[in-house]
Amino acid sequence: MHPYRTIERLLDTVARWSVRVSSLALYVITAMIAYEIVLRNLFNTSSGFSTEYSAYLLVFLVFFALPETQRTGAMIYMEFVYDRLPPRIGRAANIFRYMLSLAYAAAITYYVFDFTSSTCSLGQKSLYATQTPLCVPQSVMVVGLALFTVELLRGTINAFRHMPAEEAKSDEGSAI
Repeated sequence: MHPYRTIERLLDTVARWSVRVSSLALYVITAMIAYEIVLRNLFNTSSGFSTEYSAYLLVFLVFFALPETQRTGAMIYMEFVYDRLPPRIGRAANIFRYMLSLAYAAAITYYVFDFTSSTCSLGQKSLYATQTPLCVPQSVMVVGLALFTVELLRGTINAFRHMPAEEAKSDEGSAI
């Protein structure tokens, strides 16, 4: 088996598992909100953690859904514009889109990592009674962004690899 295909299968598996874990976060959020509703309506009290942890899990849900969203092509882009472009220009625009997205995602991942590292080194905690170390939920963003960036790298490589037939004939033997 070709090494690139093995890497693609691994990335597929990672993306599928990240969205499954993301879906699990949605169920936990739902359960926490239901628990909070029951506490407030029946016992006139609050759990004290539902709001905070629901927000953290929402961040988890979003960032861990990014890789699968990218992998399946569900990310928002101007499809109606790309579909109207001539094939060669459309391919060039697709490559440019992936390269620009990859550069942006890599920069954001770096800065969020740097911010999270600062938060961890300063020992910052949430203002809620739980005193959650803020680097824990922020780390989720770093991992999700890193996985998303890897998916964008794969998309960029595949955009270069998937050439129209007339271009592939002239470049035979030079595939990545």
